[in-house]
Amino acid sequence: MSWQDKPTKAQINVLWRWFKWKMPTAEARDALTWLEENATKRQVFDEIGRVKKMYDTEKLTREDCFSGSIWQGYFNSKVGKE
Repeated sequence: MSWQDKPTKAQINVLWRWFKWKMPTAEARDALTWLEENATKRQVFDEIGRVKKMYDTEKLTREDCFSGSIWQGYFNSKVGKE
């Protein structure tokens, strides 16, 4: 297994547990499905670390969930589809 592989289900589930409380379920599911299909294991590892810091200090918000650089690709994929 390599850092360049797709993220594991366990990694996605960690983020799911935090995201589902900060945004509508459908939005969290869509975002994490995109992440699962488009990110590497390393990128998701880094994202978990970033989000965990905010979660542990009870400062995690919906906006914070999407403030990492990894999410730029997610928002770019939505442009023109609405």
